[in-house]
Amino acid sequence: MSKIDADYLYLLEEIVNGGCWKDSRSGPVRSVFGKTIECNLQKGFPLLTIKKMFTKGVIYELLWFLRGDTNIRFLTEHNVHIWDKDAFRYFKTRPESEPYRDITIEAFLKMVSDEEKLSDAYTAGDLGEVYGAKWRNWNGIDQLGNILEKLKTNPDDRRMLCVAYDPSEADRCALPPCHITFQFWTKKLGTMERLDWLQRNLDGYDEWKYATHDKLDELGVPRRALSLSWNQRSVDVALGLPFNIASYGLLCCMVAHCVGMVPDMLIGFLGDCHIYENQMDGVDELLKRSPYVYHNPELVLNQDTKDLFSFTYDDIKIRNYESFPPVEMPLSVG
Repeated sequence: MSKIDADYLYLLEEIVNGGCWKDSRSGPVRSVFGKTIECNLQKGFPLLTIKKMFTKGVIYELLWFLRGDTNIRFLTEHNVHIWDKDAFRYFKTRPESEPYRDITIEAFLKMVSDEEKLSDAYTAGDLGEVYGAKWRNWNGIDQLGNILEKLKTNPDDRRMLCVAYDPSEADRCALPPCHITFQFWTKKLGTMERLDWLQRNLDGYDEWKYATHDKLDELGVPRRALSLSWNQRSVDVALGLPFNIASYGLLCCMVAHCVGMVPDMLIGFLGDCHIYENQMDGVDELLKRSPYVYHNPELVLNQDTKDLFSFTYDDIKIRNYESFPPVEMPLSVG
């Protein structure tokens, strides 16, 4: 059953029962500090089942990060609007928006769709140097591209690390990155671990259950497992964290697929974990639900796509996803 749901509910309970009230730019929050959450990606894809998740949004946002894109147009043209309010708020802080102070968000999104360039430095929908920009081009360095190369040539390297938080840019973007770093780690798989993978992924397992490493190589059984950890300074546990878990789980699985490894452990190191006061009713509803009703869904990636940066939405399928109904909660921006 879905262990990630159980761990997530435990964290919600910790905040509700043991957290303290704090003020924030977006309203009062109940908060705790310094938590971890983890799951085994070999036991299913970590998509919450205690509420229906917006999987389209998870996939398109990650593809947007991988493009190195920092304008919401790619998202909005695919009907994903999770960054609209942040982009609109950022637009209103820009000097270029002076003639448009009373504009509605709907009119702003029309400007985004029309790719209106208001200056050499700003196009409607820009967010500043947020995630994708730093992942793919930190002062000319493609951090994620370098990680892929290390995974292929030196998979025990301890510097397979991607940093998103740039102090020099933190106050000059729509929202300073909340998840600030992620890191990959690999291990060699023993024969029994490789046979376990074979049993789960290849028909005719009985014929090969005593196979040697060389024979397993011929069958295309991976020799290594890939784990990912991420660090998050600020965690909107009610709405953001389920997205973050699924997004980094997807990233680990996609990278493992591209470098011929087995996705293994996903671990989040969480700083300020909070629930907004106006989300408490929704959290109360979640806490009434059992994490043991539905199984983890299955992630299926297009076997012909081996370049991480060439994936499209149609290359990524989540199968057998069953869940409780969605729970409506307000998203606080800023």
